Amino acid sequence: MTRLLTPESHCESRGPQRFSSAKTRGPIRVTSPALADFLISASIDPQVVWLAPSDPVSVRHEGETVTHRPDVLVGRRDGEFVTDIRSRSEARKALYIAIGNAVALAGNRYEVRQCANLAMISRARQIWRCRDIEVTASEQVRVLDHLNRVGTASVREVEDVLSSAPDPRGIVYALIAWDVLEVDILLALTGDTPVRRRRPPQTHGGSMHELTLRAATAGMRGNA
Repeated sequence: MTRLLTPESHCESRGPQRFSSAKTRGPIRVTSPALADFLISASIDPQVVWLAPSDPVSVRHEGETVTHRPDVLVGRRDGEFVTDIRSRSEARKALYIAIGNAVALAGNRYEVRQCANLAMISRARQIWRCRDIEVTASEQVRVLDHLNRVGTASVREVEDVLSSAPDPRGIVYALIAWDVLEVDILLALTGDTPVRRRRPPQTHGGSMHELTLRAATAGMRGNA
């Protein structure tokens, strides 16, 4: 029985905490709980294509030269954004304006975002907790073949495809965390929540786990 590798844990156990997921292009330093919540939510959000560490920016602020490393570089379906995440109580407006101007001069877009609402964070974490569940290649094939036929299905319908598995819903959530399937995390997570295959951008050949799945499936068919 072939089992596919799962994504590495979102935080390393030693040294500075760093986040990794199926969407990250390198470990991202986690500097606050608000940033950790954003990175988990972004890893589940279908509108986010990739996440990457950002480069430091030097700006003049309050008469001094300040070097600041924005929290993350976010590749969304509507473009790339140098992004800082702030808590609702944080007040650094003048610094953020200076950083935005410096980023714009370099030809990039900058945004400062508040942490996501608690309901969305809760849903994203519910899915994220399932990321280490092992899923066999045949289980992935059954799910993806079904979604190829119907396009979009409810979570409950996909669970029915996995009725022989010990944890069907956990498998569905693991495939979402791996960026193989997608759901709208603005919606409540229930058996009726729509789920579909990940929609790859034109310049992206598929998620890491879909590429692994293709190789495993090709091997299964070649040995048939």
